[in-house]
Amino acid sequence: EREHWEKTPALQGLRELMEKTLATYDWGENFVALNLVAKPAADETARELGDAARRFGDTLTSLLIDNQLRDSDRSRRWSAAVVEFCDAREGNRAAIAGWIEKWMPLARKAIGDYCAGLPESEGAAEKAIARLDAYHRSLGFTN
Repeated sequence: EREHWEKTPALQGLRELMEKTLATYDWGENFVALNLVAKPAADETARELGDAARRFGDTLTSLLIDNQLRDSDRSRRWSAAVVEFCDAREGNRAAIAGWIEKWMPLARKAIGDYCAGLPESEGAAEKAIARLDAYHRSLGFTN
């Protein structure tokens, strides 16, 4: 697995995003980078993998991904609750918005690289990025 993670072109954007997230030591920025950008970006690539699996008749993979996305929904709910809690303190919303803006270019690249490696998945990256942007809008942020 390590060789695939380090060398497969479709995974390099996700690898860069995750490694940089791991090296972010400010708690607030790390929370935003991981829970509002990196994990949702990875989840959206998984959603596109599930769609590709369905197109090719791979029911097991598509069902496994559907199950994983249920956990993603739970994670997004609690992350939204943390953002709502943080809204009570002045300045937090601007900080969160700034961190989302900072991390989204890496997320877009990660999604684009991954989706480019999926078979017969034209437009997959655009759909995944649109869903990630919609998630941010649901939290009250635009990017």
